[in-house]
Amino acid sequence: MRRGARGGDYRVWSAALSSEKGEAFFLDSFFDLIGLPDETSTDIKRWVLIGYCAERNLKLPPVRAIKIYSKKAGRPKKSEYQSKDQRRAFELWRVARALKETLPNYDLNEPVTIEVTELVKLYQQMFKDDDLFSSNASPVSIIESVSRGRKKLKIDIGWRSEICEKLLGDI
Repeated sequence: MRRGARGGDYRVWSAALSSEKGEAFFLDSFFDLIGLPDETSTDIKRWVLIGYCAERNLKLPPVRAIKIYSKKAGRPKKSEYQSKDQRRAFELWRVARALKETLPNYDLNEPVTIEVTELVKLYQQMFKDDDLFSSNASPVSIIESVSRGRKKLKIDIGWRSEICEKLLGDI
């Protein structure tokens, strides 16, 4: 009779689990088949058997089929509203909203008729340290960038946008 490393007899343990006499022989053959040495402790054999039964009952895929690394190579993608175009449009929307709030009896649903260049100048006065609208960029490229951002954020001519309202609520 083989004994485990702790001196425990795994046949006694396996026979206690079984209701038939043949199962004790099956467990001895199973441990020999998977290559566990004779010195393996009863606890390790128990965990090997539990793992085998769990995999068999749950019908897990084989270990080699599981992806270990799911990360993709390359630079991480920006979220949907983090491009420079959308950030510029959002910041100008915030300036236009601040202008609405300074008016007496303001209504956020009222349109604001103001040019992009005027909003950029106001933004640069309000946030002097921010380089989102840097002085080295041409005014035409800034207007085009804001236009692309407005399309993505669905900002209308009167500087109203439900998407920007939701983004402002998330901040």
